[in-house]
Amino acid sequence: MSKGAKKLASSDKLCFGTIETWLIWKLTGGRTWATDYSCASSTGIFDIWKCSWCPIMTYIFSNPINILPEVRDSNAYFGEIDKSLGFGFSIPITGFSVTNKHQFLVICCLMWVI
Repeated sequence: MSKGAKKLASSDKLCFGTIETWLIWKLTGGRTWATDYSCASSTGIFDIWKCSWCPIMTYIFSNPINILPEVRDSNAYFGEIDKSLGFGFSIPITGFSVTNKHQFLVICCLMWVI
């Protein structure tokens, strides 16, 4: 990590995450920096047995834990879509699906219900 990035990280002005983390951040107007367990585990620095960010891996990759997103269940409350995005009202984000395996599961569930 560069000196500039370290300075930003130490002052809580730097975040690290994946595309869905950034999308939730943008949709909530910067109020939520979070991801789910599946996406966190895809980073390679999440300990799936302890369900937390791995201090050893964050050290190896020079990523301070304070810049990583909060990890929540996929069906957790992630905030609300900001009114300023043009909807005129807030829309709750109560879950998301990023990977193909989740999309396949949703399709199978819908087929079973129908």
